[in-house]
Amino acid sequence: MHWVCYIYSLSCLFIGALGVTELHSSTIHLLEGLVTESLAFEDLSRFLLSEELRLKKHIAEFEAISVPPWHNDPLTKFFFASRLDGYREKLTEAAVGAESDEILRTLINSETFWTWWPMGSDLVGASEGLCKLQQVYDVPVQQMVSMRSDLLPPPSPDDLKDVARGCFAEGPFGNTSTWSTAALQRMRQWTDVLPPQRRKFQMGIASLVANDIRREALQANEGVTTYPSPPSNDMMQHKSICVRSGDVWPQQSDLVCEYSVNGGHPYLLLQPLKVEFLSYDPRIVVIHDFLRPSESEVIQNMGAKTLTRGTVYSEEKPSGVHSPLRVSKVSWLSDSEHPLLAKLTTRIAAATWLSLESAELYQVANYGLGGHYTPHPDAKGLDDLADDASVEDVDGNRLATMLLFLSDVPAGGATAFVDPPMAVKPREGDALFWFDLRLYAGDDWPQHFDFWHEKRVLDERTWHTGCPVLRGSKWIATKWIHERDNVHVDYNVPA
Repeated sequence: MHWVCYIYSLSCLFIGALGVTELHSSTIHLLEGLVTESLAFEDLSRFLLSEELRLKKHIAEFEAISVPPWHNDPLTKFFFASRLDGYREKLTEAAVGAESDEILRTLINSETFWTWWPMGSDLVGASEGLCKLQQVYDVPVQQMVSMRSDLLPPPSPDDLKDVARGCFAEGPFGNTSTWSTAALQRMRQWTDVLPPQRRKFQMGIASLVANDIRREALQANEGVTTYPSPPSNDMMQHKSICVRSGDVWPQQSDLVCEYSVNGGHPYLLLQPLKVEFLSYDPRIVVIHDFLRPSESEVIQNMGAKTLTRGTVYSEEKPSGVHSPLRVSKVSWLSDSEHPLLAKLTTRIAAATWLSLESAELYQVANYGLGGHYTPHPDAKGLDDLADDASVEDVDGNRLATMLLFLSDVPAGGATAFVDPPMAVKPREGDALFWFDLRLYAGDDWPQHFDFWHEKRVLDERTWHTGCPVLRGSKWIATKWIHERDNVHVDYNVPA
Protein backbone atom coordinates (compact mmCIF):
# COMPACT_ATOMS: atom_id res chain seq x y z
CA MET A 1 0.00 0.00 0.00
CA HIS A 2 2.75 2.46 0.85
CA TRP A 3 3.95 2.87 -2.79
CA VAL A 4 0.64 4.67 -3.43
CA CYS A 5 1.42 7.02 -0.55
CA TYR A 6 4.93 7.41 -1.98
CA ILE A 7 3.55 8.60 -5.31
CA TYR A 8 1.14 10.90 -3.51
CA SER A 9 3.92 12.50 -1.42
CA LEU A 10 6.08 13.06 -4.51
CA SER A 11 3.17 14.72 -6.21
CA CYS A 12 2.64 17.01 -3.23
CA LEU A 13 6.29 18.06 -3.27
CA PHE A 14 6.17 18.70 -6.97
CA ILE A 15 3.02 20.79 -6.70
CA GLY A 16 4.54 22.71 -3.81
CA ALA A 17 7.57 23.50 -5.97
CA LEU A 18 5.28 24.85 -8.65
CA GLY A 19 3.70 27.24 -6.18
CA VAL A 20 6.95 28.54 -4.72
CA THR A 21 9.03 29.07 -7.84
CA GLU A 22 6.23 30.10 -10.25
CA LEU A 23 7.44 27.82 -13.02
CA HIS A 24 5.20 29.52 -15.54
CA SER A 25 7.40 32.62 -15.37
CA SER A 26 10.77 30.94 -15.89
CA THR A 27 11.86 28.41 -18.48
CA ILE A 28 14.89 27.34 -16.46
CA HIS A 29 12.74 26.53 -13.47
CA LEU A 30 10.37 24.57 -15.67
CA LEU A 31 13.30 22.51 -16.95
CA GLU A 32 14.37 21.86 -13.35
CA GLY A 33 10.83 20.75 -12.58
CA LEU A 34 10.92 18.27 -15.47
CA VAL A 35 14.20 16.88 -14.12
CA THR A 36 12.59 16.48 -10.69
CA GLU A 37 9.71 14.62 -12.27
CA SER A 38 12.10 12.31 -14.11
CA LEU A 39 14.06 11.55 -10.93
CA ALA A 40 10.82 10.88 -9.06
CA PHE A 41 9.69 8.31 -11.60
CA GLU A 42 13.13 6.69 -11.55
CA ASP A 43 12.83 6.34 -7.78
CA LEU A 44 9.34 4.95 -8.20
CA SER A 45 10.56 2.44 -10.80
CA ARG A 46 13.32 1.25 -8.50
CA PHE A 47 10.84 0.87 -5.66
CA LEU A 48 8.39 -1.11 -7.80
CA LEU A 49 11.25 -3.33 -9.01
CA SER A 50 12.31 -4.09 -5.45
CA GLU A 51 8.71 -4.89 -4.51
CA GLU A 52 8.42 -7.17 -7.52
CA LEU A 53 11.59 -9.04 -6.54
CA ARG A 54 10.38 -9.37 -2.96
CA LEU A 55 7.03 -10.79 -4.06
CA LYS A 56 8.70 -13.12 -6.55
CA LYS A 57 10.78 -14.51 -3.71
CA HIS A 58 7.63 -15.36 -1.75
CA ILE A 59 6.01 -16.83 -4.86
CA ALA A 60 9.09 -18.96 -5.55
CA GLU A 61 8.99 -20.31 -2.00
CA PHE A 62 5.33 -21.23 -2.39
CA GLU A 63 5.98 -22.84 -5.77
CA ALA A 64 8.78 -24.90 -4.22
CA ILE A 65 6.30 -26.52 -1.83
CA SER A 66 3.29 -26.76 -4.12
CA VAL A 67 2.52 -30.16 -5.59
CA PRO A 68 -0.07 -31.03 -8.24
CA PRO A 69 -2.89 -33.16 -6.81
CA TRP A 70 -2.03 -36.20 -8.92
CA HIS A 71 1.26 -36.68 -7.05
CA ASN A 72 -0.43 -38.85 -4.43
CA ASP A 73 2.46 -40.71 -2.85
CA PRO A 74 3.31 -40.80 0.86
CA LEU A 75 6.58 -38.88 0.93
CA THR A 76 5.38 -36.17 -1.45
CA LYS A 77 2.44 -35.44 0.83
CA PHE A 78 4.61 -35.57 3.94
CA PHE A 79 7.30 -33.27 2.53
CA PHE A 80 4.60 -30.92 1.24
CA ALA A 81 3.10 -30.67 4.74
CA SER A 82 6.56 -30.37 6.29
CA ARG A 83 7.53 -27.47 4.06
CA LEU A 84 4.21 -25.72 4.65
CA ASP A 85 4.70 -26.08 8.39
CA GLY A 86 8.21 -24.64 8.13
CA TYR A 87 7.04 -21.81 5.90
CA ARG A 88 4.38 -20.77 8.42
CA GLU A 89 6.99 -19.10 10.64
CA LYS A 90 8.70 -17.43 7.66
CA LEU A 91 5.39 -16.07 6.41
CA THR A 92 4.51 -14.67 9.82
CA GLU A 93 7.93 -13.00 10.18
CA ALA A 94 7.66 -11.47 6.72
CA ALA A 95 4.27 -9.97 7.52
CA VAL A 96 5.32 -8.61 10.90
CA GLY A 97 8.67 -7.25 9.78
CA ALA A 98 7.55 -5.34 6.69
CA GLU A 99 5.42 -2.23 7.16
CA SER A 100 4.25 -2.44 3.57
CA ASP A 101 2.52 -5.82 4.08
CA GLU A 102 -0.63 -4.51 5.71
CA ILE A 103 -2.86 -6.71 3.55
CA LEU A 104 -0.73 -9.78 4.31
CA ARG A 105 -0.82 -9.06 8.04
CA THR A 106 -4.59 -8.79 7.95
CA LEU A 107 -4.82 -12.03 5.99
CA ILE A 108 -2.66 -14.21 8.22
CA ASN A 109 -4.35 -12.85 11.35
CA SER A 110 -7.79 -13.84 10.11
CA GLU A 111 -9.55 -16.81 11.75
CA THR A 112 -9.86 -18.82 8.54
CA PHE A 113 -6.38 -18.37 7.01
CA TRP A 114 -4.74 -21.23 8.95
CA THR A 115 -7.76 -23.56 8.94
CA TRP A 116 -6.25 -26.03 6.44
CA TRP A 117 -2.61 -25.27 7.21
CA PRO A 118 -0.71 -28.33 8.52
CA MET A 119 0.36 -28.18 12.16
CA GLY A 120 2.99 -30.12 14.11
CA SER A 121 0.46 -32.80 15.04
CA ASP A 122 -0.28 -33.33 11.35
CA LEU A 123 3.40 -34.02 10.69
CA VAL A 124 3.57 -36.53 13.54
CA GLY A 125 0.49 -38.30 12.22
CA ALA A 126 1.83 -38.28 8.68
CA SER A 127 5.17 -39.78 9.72
CA GLU A 128 3.38 -42.45 11.77
CA GLY A 129 1.35 -43.29 8.68
CA LEU A 130 4.50 -43.51 6.58
CA CYS A 131 6.08 -45.96 8.99
CA LYS A 132 2.95 -48.06 9.12
CA LEU A 133 2.76 -48.24 5.33
CA GLN A 134 6.44 -49.12 5.14
CA GLN A 135 6.00 -51.93 7.66
CA VAL A 136 2.78 -53.34 6.17
CA TYR A 137 4.14 -53.49 2.64
CA ASP A 138 7.85 -54.11 3.43
CA VAL A 139 9.04 -51.07 1.47
CA PRO A 140 12.76 -50.21 1.95
CA VAL A 141 13.63 -46.67 3.03
CA GLN A 142 15.38 -45.82 -0.24
CA GLN A 143 12.34 -46.92 -2.20
CA MET A 144 10.10 -44.80 0.02
CA VAL A 145 12.41 -41.83 -0.59
CA SER A 146 12.20 -42.40 -4.32
CA MET A 147 8.39 -42.38 -4.16
CA ARG A 148 8.04 -38.62 -4.32
CA SER A 149 7.32 -35.98 -6.91
CA ASP A 150 10.28 -34.75 -8.97
CA LEU A 151 8.80 -31.26 -8.63
CA LEU A 152 9.82 -31.19 -4.97
CA PRO A 153 13.37 -30.48 -3.82
CA PRO A 154 15.30 -33.47 -2.41
CA PRO A 155 14.32 -34.32 1.18
CA SER A 156 16.36 -32.49 3.79
CA PRO A 157 17.97 -34.14 6.83
CA ASP A 158 15.21 -32.64 8.97
CA ASP A 159 12.56 -34.19 6.72
CA LEU A 160 14.01 -37.66 7.23
CA LYS A 161 14.52 -37.02 10.94
CA ASP A 162 10.81 -36.13 11.31
CA VAL A 163 9.88 -39.47 9.74
CA ALA A 164 12.24 -41.26 12.15
CA ARG A 165 10.58 -39.50 15.10
CA GLY A 166 7.17 -40.65 13.87
CA CYS A 167 8.39 -44.23 13.62
CA PHE A 168 9.67 -43.98 17.18
CA ALA A 169 6.35 -42.60 18.46
CA GLU A 170 4.62 -45.75 17.16
CA GLY A 171 7.02 -48.35 18.55
CA PRO A 172 5.58 -51.51 16.93
CA PHE A 173 6.12 -50.07 13.47
CA GLY A 174 9.90 -50.03 13.95
CA ASN A 175 12.11 -48.52 11.22
CA THR A 176 13.31 -45.67 13.45
CA SER A 177 16.97 -46.63 13.01
CA THR A 178 16.73 -47.02 9.24
CA TRP A 179 15.23 -43.54 8.81
CA SER A 180 17.75 -42.12 11.29
CA THR A 181 20.59 -43.60 9.25
CA ALA A 182 19.15 -42.08 6.10
CA ALA A 183 18.90 -38.70 7.86
CA LEU A 184 22.57 -38.86 8.92
CA GLN A 185 23.66 -39.77 5.39
CA ARG A 186 21.71 -36.82 4.01
CA MET A 187 23.27 -34.51 6.62
CA ARG A 188 26.76 -35.52 5.44
CA GLN A 189 25.75 -34.47 1.92
CA TRP A 190 24.45 -31.10 3.13
CA THR A 191 27.28 -28.60 2.76
CA ASP A 192 25.57 -25.43 4.04
CA VAL A 193 25.10 -26.63 7.64
CA LEU A 194 27.27 -25.07 10.34
CA PRO A 195 29.26 -27.43 12.62
CA PRO A 196 27.23 -26.60 15.79
CA GLN A 197 24.00 -27.37 13.97
CA ARG A 198 25.48 -30.56 12.57
CA ARG A 199 26.56 -31.75 16.05
CA LYS A 200 23.12 -30.94 17.54
CA PHE A 201 21.43 -32.85 14.74
CA GLN A 202 23.70 -35.88 15.21
CA MET A 203 22.99 -35.92 18.97
CA GLY A 204 19.23 -35.94 18.33
CA ILE A 205 19.55 -38.78 15.85
CA ALA A 206 21.77 -40.75 18.25
CA SER A 207 19.06 -40.43 20.92
CA LEU A 208 16.42 -41.80 18.55
CA VAL A 209 18.61 -44.75 17.57
CA ALA A 210 19.45 -45.54 21.22
CA ASN A 211 15.78 -45.58 22.17
CA ASP A 212 14.96 -47.78 19.20
CA ILE A 213 17.65 -50.27 20.27
CA ARG A 214 16.26 -50.17 23.80
CA ARG A 215 12.77 -50.93 22.51
CA GLU A 216 14.01 -53.95 20.58
CA ALA A 217 15.88 -55.19 23.65
CA LEU A 218 12.74 -54.90 25.77
CA GLN A 219 10.79 -56.84 23.20
CA ALA A 220 13.38 -59.62 23.08
CA ASN A 221 14.10 -59.94 26.82
CA GLU A 222 10.90 -58.98 28.58
CA GLY A 223 8.22 -59.65 26.01
CA VAL A 224 7.27 -55.98 25.83
CA THR A 225 5.47 -55.38 22.55
CA THR A 226 5.45 -51.58 22.51
CA TYR A 227 7.75 -48.74 23.44
CA PRO A 228 7.52 -46.02 24.63
CA SER A 229 3.72 -46.36 24.87
CA PRO A 230 1.19 -48.93 23.63
CA PRO A 231 -0.58 -47.30 20.67
CA SER A 232 -3.79 -48.54 19.06
CA ASN A 233 -2.72 -50.19 15.85
CA ASP A 234 -3.75 -53.02 13.58
CA MET A 235 -0.60 -53.26 11.47
CA MET A 236 -0.12 -57.01 11.83
CA GLN A 237 -3.74 -57.72 10.87
CA HIS A 238 -3.18 -55.85 7.61
CA LYS A 239 0.28 -57.28 7.02
CA SER A 240 -0.94 -60.87 6.78
CA ILE A 241 -3.35 -60.29 3.87
CA CYS A 242 -2.60 -56.93 2.22
CA VAL A 243 -0.48 -56.59 -0.91
CA ARG A 244 0.99 -53.64 -2.76
CA SER A 245 -0.50 -54.48 -6.14
CA GLY A 246 -2.47 -57.14 -7.96
CA ASP A 247 -5.11 -59.59 -6.81
CA VAL A 248 -4.38 -62.51 -4.51
CA TRP A 249 -6.71 -65.45 -3.97
CA PRO A 250 -6.57 -69.26 -4.05
CA GLN A 251 -6.38 -70.49 -7.62
CA GLN A 252 -9.00 -73.24 -7.75
CA SER A 253 -9.67 -75.14 -10.95
CA ASP A 254 -13.45 -74.94 -10.65
CA LEU A 255 -13.60 -71.14 -10.43
CA VAL A 256 -14.78 -69.52 -13.65
CA CYS A 257 -15.24 -66.21 -15.44
CA GLU A 258 -18.41 -65.89 -17.48
CA TYR A 259 -20.95 -63.61 -19.09
CA SER A 260 -24.15 -63.87 -17.05
CA VAL A 261 -27.74 -62.74 -17.61
CA ASN A 262 -28.63 -64.02 -14.14
CA GLY A 263 -31.12 -66.65 -15.17
CA GLY A 264 -32.48 -64.67 -18.11
CA HIS A 265 -33.21 -61.41 -16.30
CA PRO A 266 -34.67 -59.02 -18.93
CA TYR A 267 -32.61 -56.11 -17.63
CA LEU A 268 -29.41 -57.99 -18.50
CA LEU A 269 -30.26 -59.56 -21.86
CA LEU A 270 -28.68 -56.77 -23.90
CA GLN A 271 -25.82 -56.13 -21.47
CA PRO A 272 -24.69 -59.33 -19.69
CA LEU A 273 -22.62 -59.14 -16.55
CA LYS A 274 -18.89 -59.92 -16.68
CA VAL A 275 -18.68 -62.15 -13.61
CA GLU A 276 -15.53 -63.55 -12.05
CA PHE A 277 -16.08 -66.03 -9.23
CA LEU A 278 -13.53 -65.72 -6.43
CA SER A 279 -15.22 -68.18 -4.11
CA TYR A 280 -18.35 -70.34 -4.23
CA ASP A 281 -18.58 -70.90 -0.47
CA PRO A 282 -18.70 -68.24 0.79
CA ARG A 283 -20.00 -66.75 -2.43
CA ILE A 284 -17.75 -63.84 -3.45
CA VAL A 285 -17.72 -62.47 -6.99
CA VAL A 286 -16.28 -59.56 -8.94
CA ILE A 287 -18.48 -58.01 -11.61
CA HIS A 288 -16.20 -56.23 -14.05
CA ASP A 289 -17.21 -52.94 -15.73
CA PHE A 290 -20.37 -52.72 -13.66
CA LEU A 291 -20.10 -48.90 -13.75
CA ARG A 292 -19.15 -46.62 -16.60
CA PRO A 293 -16.37 -44.06 -15.89
CA SER A 294 -18.86 -41.19 -16.13
CA GLU A 295 -21.07 -42.88 -13.51
CA SER A 296 -18.14 -43.36 -11.14
CA GLU A 297 -17.24 -39.68 -11.53
CA VAL A 298 -20.79 -38.50 -10.79
CA ILE A 299 -21.08 -40.61 -7.63
CA GLN A 300 -17.63 -39.56 -6.45
CA ASN A 301 -18.37 -35.86 -6.98
CA MET A 302 -21.70 -36.07 -5.16
CA GLY A 303 -20.18 -37.93 -2.22
CA ALA A 304 -17.25 -35.51 -1.93
CA LYS A 305 -19.58 -32.63 -1.00
CA THR A 306 -20.61 -34.03 2.39
CA LEU A 307 -17.70 -36.17 3.59
CA THR A 308 -17.31 -36.68 7.34
CA ARG A 309 -14.99 -38.90 9.35
CA GLY A 310 -15.95 -42.59 9.28
CA THR A 311 -16.94 -44.46 12.45
CA VAL A 312 -16.88 -48.05 13.70
CA TYR A 313 -19.60 -50.00 15.52
CA SER A 314 -19.47 -50.01 19.31
CA GLU A 315 -21.67 -51.83 21.84
CA GLU A 316 -21.79 -48.63 23.90
CA LYS A 317 -22.76 -46.58 20.84
CA PRO A 318 -24.25 -48.67 18.01
CA SER A 319 -24.41 -45.62 15.73
CA GLY A 320 -20.60 -45.66 15.66
CA VAL A 321 -17.56 -44.02 17.27
CA HIS A 322 -14.42 -42.46 15.83
CA SER A 323 -11.49 -44.87 16.01
CA PRO A 324 -7.93 -45.20 14.65
CA LEU A 325 -9.05 -48.60 13.39
CA ARG A 326 -10.88 -46.82 10.58
CA VAL A 327 -9.17 -43.95 8.77
CA SER A 328 -11.50 -42.66 6.07
CA LYS A 329 -14.25 -40.16 5.34
CA VAL A 330 -17.78 -41.10 4.29
CA SER A 331 -21.03 -39.60 3.05
CA TRP A 332 -24.50 -40.98 2.34
CA LEU A 333 -26.54 -40.66 -0.87
CA SER A 334 -30.16 -41.60 -1.52
CA ASP A 335 -31.70 -42.68 -4.82
CA SER A 336 -33.68 -39.44 -4.96
CA GLU A 337 -30.56 -37.28 -5.14
CA HIS A 338 -29.75 -38.21 -8.75
CA PRO A 339 -31.49 -40.29 -11.46
CA LEU A 340 -28.27 -42.25 -11.86
CA LEU A 341 -28.53 -43.65 -8.33
CA ALA A 342 -32.08 -44.90 -8.87
CA LYS A 343 -31.03 -46.64 -12.09
CA LEU A 344 -27.99 -48.11 -10.33
CA THR A 345 -30.20 -49.56 -7.59
CA THR A 346 -32.30 -51.27 -10.29
CA ARG A 347 -29.11 -52.63 -11.86
CA ILE A 348 -27.90 -54.01 -8.51
CA ALA A 349 -31.25 -55.71 -7.94
CA ALA A 350 -30.99 -57.37 -11.36
CA ALA A 351 -27.39 -58.44 -10.78
CA THR A 352 -28.04 -59.96 -7.33
CA TRP A 353 -31.66 -61.13 -7.78
CA LEU A 354 -32.40 -59.50 -4.42
CA SER A 355 -34.94 -56.90 -3.36
CA LEU A 356 -33.43 -53.57 -2.39
CA GLU A 357 -36.56 -52.24 -0.69
CA SER A 358 -34.84 -52.53 2.69
CA ALA A 359 -31.35 -51.61 1.49
CA GLU A 360 -29.43 -48.77 3.10
CA LEU A 361 -28.45 -45.53 1.41
CA TYR A 362 -25.29 -45.56 -0.69
CA GLN A 363 -22.27 -44.98 1.50
CA VAL A 364 -19.50 -43.20 -0.43
CA ALA A 365 -16.09 -43.55 1.25
CA ASN A 366 -12.73 -41.98 0.51
CA TYR A 367 -9.48 -43.50 1.80
CA GLY A 368 -6.50 -41.18 1.41
CA LEU A 369 -2.83 -42.05 1.90
CA GLY A 370 -2.61 -44.56 4.73
CA GLY A 371 -6.41 -44.77 4.87
CA HIS A 372 -7.58 -48.20 6.02
CA TYR A 373 -10.24 -50.19 7.84
CA THR A 374 -9.38 -52.94 10.30
CA PRO A 375 -10.79 -56.45 9.54
CA HIS A 376 -14.51 -56.42 10.32
CA PRO A 377 -17.84 -57.99 9.29
CA ASP A 378 -20.64 -55.98 7.71
CA ALA A 379 -23.45 -57.95 9.38
CA LYS A 380 -24.01 -58.40 13.11
CA GLY A 381 -23.59 -61.56 15.16
CA LEU A 382 -26.25 -63.09 17.42
CA ASP A 383 -25.02 -61.26 20.50
CA ASP A 384 -25.05 -57.89 18.72
CA LEU A 385 -28.56 -58.54 17.38
CA ALA A 386 -29.87 -59.40 20.84
CA ASP A 387 -28.33 -56.23 22.30
CA ASP A 388 -29.57 -53.99 19.49
CA ALA A 389 -32.99 -55.47 18.71
CA SER A 390 -34.70 -52.11 18.31
CA VAL A 391 -32.55 -51.35 15.27
CA GLU A 392 -32.55 -54.72 13.54
CA ASP A 393 -36.17 -55.80 13.95
CA VAL A 394 -37.35 -53.38 11.25
CA ASP A 395 -35.30 -54.43 8.20
CA GLY A 396 -33.35 -57.38 9.54
CA ASN A 397 -29.63 -57.96 9.44
CA ARG A 398 -27.37 -57.04 6.55
CA LEU A 399 -27.83 -59.90 4.13
CA ALA A 400 -25.36 -58.97 1.38
CA THR A 401 -22.85 -56.30 0.37
CA MET A 402 -22.36 -54.71 -3.04
CA LEU A 403 -19.12 -52.70 -3.05
CA LEU A 404 -18.50 -50.44 -6.07
CA PHE A 405 -14.98 -49.27 -6.90
CA LEU A 406 -15.10 -45.63 -8.06
CA SER A 407 -11.34 -45.21 -8.68
CA ASP A 408 -8.13 -47.07 -9.42
CA VAL A 409 -5.51 -47.26 -6.68
CA PRO A 410 -1.88 -47.39 -7.93
CA ALA A 411 -0.55 -49.19 -4.83
CA GLY A 412 -2.20 -50.71 -1.79
CA GLY A 413 -5.83 -50.12 -0.94
CA ALA A 414 -7.07 -53.65 -1.73
CA THR A 415 -10.29 -54.98 -0.24
CA ALA A 416 -9.09 -58.21 1.38
CA PHE A 417 -10.87 -61.14 3.02
CA VAL A 418 -9.33 -62.82 6.04
CA ASP A 419 -10.57 -66.42 5.59
CA PRO A 420 -10.24 -67.57 2.88
CA PRO A 421 -7.39 -65.08 2.36
CA MET A 422 -7.82 -63.07 -0.81
CA ALA A 423 -7.15 -59.49 -1.85
CA VAL A 424 -9.08 -57.67 -4.58
CA LYS A 425 -7.35 -54.67 -6.14
CA PRO A 426 -9.63 -51.65 -6.74
CA ARG A 427 -10.35 -51.06 -10.41
CA GLU A 428 -12.64 -48.22 -11.41
CA GLY A 429 -16.04 -49.52 -12.49
CA ASP A 430 -15.74 -52.99 -10.94
CA ALA A 431 -18.14 -54.26 -8.29
CA LEU A 432 -17.45 -56.75 -5.51
CA PHE A 433 -20.42 -58.75 -4.15
CA TRP A 434 -20.75 -61.22 -1.30
CA PHE A 435 -23.33 -62.61 1.14
CA ASP A 436 -22.78 -61.58 4.75
CA LEU A 437 -25.10 -64.23 6.19
CA ARG A 438 -25.40 -68.01 5.88
CA LEU A 439 -28.24 -70.38 6.75
CA TYR A 440 -28.39 -71.43 10.39
CA ALA A 441 -29.96 -74.47 12.04
CA GLY A 442 -29.06 -73.80 15.69
CA ASP A 443 -31.44 -73.09 18.57
CA ASP A 444 -29.87 -69.94 20.07
CA TRP A 445 -31.60 -67.23 18.10
CA PRO A 446 -33.02 -63.82 19.07
CA GLN A 447 -36.78 -64.25 19.38
CA HIS A 448 -37.57 -60.97 17.64
CA PHE A 449 -35.94 -62.39 14.50
CA ASP A 450 -38.14 -65.48 14.10
CA PHE A 451 -40.48 -63.83 11.59
CA TRP A 452 -37.78 -63.74 8.91
CA HIS A 453 -38.69 -67.38 8.12
CA GLU A 454 -35.14 -68.38 7.18
CA LYS A 455 -32.75 -68.37 10.09
CA ARG A 456 -29.48 -66.81 9.08
CA VAL A 457 -26.31 -66.10 11.00
CA LEU A 458 -23.21 -64.03 10.36
CA ASP A 459 -20.79 -65.83 8.05
CA GLU A 460 -17.46 -65.43 9.84
CA ARG A 461 -15.65 -66.05 6.55
CA THR A 462 -16.77 -62.68 5.22
CA TRP A 463 -14.61 -60.68 7.62
CA HIS A 464 -12.74 -58.24 5.39
CA THR A 465 -10.44 -55.27 5.59
CA GLY A 466 -9.68 -52.09 3.70
CA CYS A 467 -5.92 -52.34 3.20
CA PRO A 468 -3.89 -49.13 3.74
CA VAL A 469 -3.56 -46.97 0.64
CA LEU A 470 0.12 -46.80 -0.28
CA ARG A 471 -0.21 -44.52 -3.29
CA GLY A 472 -3.16 -42.65 -4.74
CA SER A 473 -6.67 -42.32 -3.32
CA LYS A 474 -9.38 -44.95 -2.94
CA TRP A 475 -13.04 -44.14 -3.62
CA ILE A 476 -15.79 -46.70 -3.11
CA ALA A 477 -19.59 -46.74 -2.82
CA THR A 478 -21.31 -49.47 -0.82
CA LYS A 479 -24.91 -50.69 -0.88
CA TRP A 480 -25.88 -52.92 2.04
CA ILE A 481 -28.91 -55.11 1.33
CA HIS A 482 -31.06 -56.17 4.32
CA GLU A 483 -33.25 -59.21 4.94
CA ARG A 484 -36.66 -57.60 4.67
CA ASP A 485 -38.35 -58.52 1.37
CA ASN A 486 -35.68 -61.18 0.89
CA VAL A 487 -37.47 -63.95 2.74
CA HIS A 488 -36.00 -66.81 0.71
CA VAL A 489 -32.53 -66.54 -0.82
CA ASP A 490 -30.94 -69.08 -3.14
CA TYR A 491 -27.25 -68.85 -2.29
CA ASN A 492 -26.38 -70.91 -5.36
CA VAL A 493 -27.79 -68.54 -7.98
CA PRO A 494 -24.87 -66.92 -9.86
CA ALA A 495 -24.58 -63.16 -9.68
